[in-house]
Amino acid sequence: MTSPLKSPESFRWEFAPSAPSFLRQSLADGTWAASAVLIKRNRLRQVYRVPGSPGMVVKVHSPPGWFERLKARWRPSGRREYESSCLARDRGLAVPAPLGYGVRGVETLSAAVDVGVCDDLAAAWARVAGEPRGRARLLEALVVFARSYASAGLRHPDLHAGNILVADGPAGPRCVLVDLAGVRPCRDRSAWAVAGWVTQLAPSLRRREVSALLSACGAVEPGGDAQGVYGDLLRRQARSAARRWPGRRRRLLEESSLCQCHRDPDGLWRLFRPFSLEAAREALRQHRAQVSAGRLLKDDRKRRLSRVEVGGVSYVVKEFLEPGRGPWRADRRSWLNHYRLAPGRFPVCRCHAWLAGRDGGVLVLEDVGARHLQAASGELPAPSRRPLLASAAQLLAALHSTGAVPHDLKATNFVEARHGEPRGAVCMVDADAVRFWGGVRPVERVRALGQFLGNLPAAVSRRERLRFAVEYRREAGLTPAVLRRLLAALPATSGAALPATSGAAVAARARRGGASRP
Repeated sequence: MTSPLKSPESFRWEFAPSAPSFLRQSLADGTWAASAVLIKRNRLRQVYRVPGSPGMVVKVHSPPGWFERLKARWRPSGRREYESSCLARDRGLAVPAPLGYGVRGVETLSAAVDVGVCDDLAAAWARVAGEPRGRARLLEALVVFARSYASAGLRHPDLHAGNILVADGPAGPRCVLVDLAGVRPCRDRSAWAVAGWVTQLAPSLRRREVSALLSACGAVEPGGDAQGVYGDLLRRQARSAARRWPGRRRRLLEESSLCQCHRDPDGLWRLFRPFSLEAAREALRQHRAQVSAGRLLKDDRKRRLSRVEVGGVSYVVKEFLEPGRGPWRADRRSWLNHYRLAPGRFPVCRCHAWLAGRDGGVLVLEDVGARHLQAASGELPAPSRRPLLASAAQLLAALHSTGAVPHDLKATNFVEARHGEPRGAVCMVDADAVRFWGGVRPVERVRALGQFLGNLPAAVSRRERLRFAVEYRREAGLTPAVLRRLLAALPATSGAALPATSGAAVAARARRGGASRP
């Protein structure tokens, strides 16, 4: 898609002293717009990539309302972006080289040198998650970024994994900070100010990686309690996400940059961009054919599940036969929860589409694997199922650390991820009954552990169940004494309930670290 910008030559430009003359000329006379390609759009701005050697990234800032227009008259957004980029560059941060900004009434442009096509931090981390060498190289780049950001003394108002790009070069990966509007000097040296961005990689970070990053940020002293600081950061990140959630929820329920809406005879489709309406309709057609043929993954009075293939990609279609009404619809809650659990961070399957019909609802879900944990635990030998159980414990602890409490924690809702998937050993596939609170009470931890352990097959031994609890304790940052109380409160049906005489032994085992990480 090329640039629809009208009269791009009519902007008044202020250029950086180091901007190359041919790029200045292209921006000043508007010829850049002829080859520009739109790469992002929201209600405030459009972002275009202009090919060349070097290429450019041009942002068009268009304030939509009277308040934004008033602010743009006082301080144009393009100028803020340019000045913040210059400040970050002068403070030693790796940023796209700023070229200048242009003003035309309340509409402004900002231009910077293109760093090339590269992944954002979340995608780059997922790509190397299973490669020890690539993971170590990216961690080194992150340590360098953490030191430079902490020493710069700046505050980025929107520092998330999507605004940290990873550019591969001959010397290895390099982290580049983008979307710099609003960056300003700040004397706040709290752990959240310098290291809050580290939570964007939860829960895939290992303990030694957490320690390395927080030490590089200066959030903990060498040998300090990195896990304790990290737990506090996760809880603060969850509170921050909860404050932003009403706006995100609205954007997921109406036409927006996240969601596209279409109404047809079946009902109202909501599609998570860029999933297409044609793919969603084809998935529903195949699902109905599977229902007619009786080839379903699950069929009960509430839900039907089938596996379909559209365009060479496999999906799971989940049909709600009794979804409920209004805001309490189960399919509506599942659609929102799948997004809120952030599949880019947590190993949770993505939800691509939701059809809200009068008498039922349909979700089109990412197909992440064919064998659930209950079946895998019964079929695999103990050494092979141990990493799966440890991965499930880590996922449960990560969810609890951010205040997410699954109320339907059956082993059948965890799927063994397909070989080669960078999301870990297991993936959660059911988000219908997840609640989001500010914290997790001990009674909820006991209920979750008891529900999961009680649903495992008899082949899983008592020792393996205790290993699961110990791994959960380590990942959740709980003390051995807390683990002892949790295990003592488990029901006998869970297979991990402790007699009173064995609590000290389990606490001692937990203190030593328990099972090693797979």
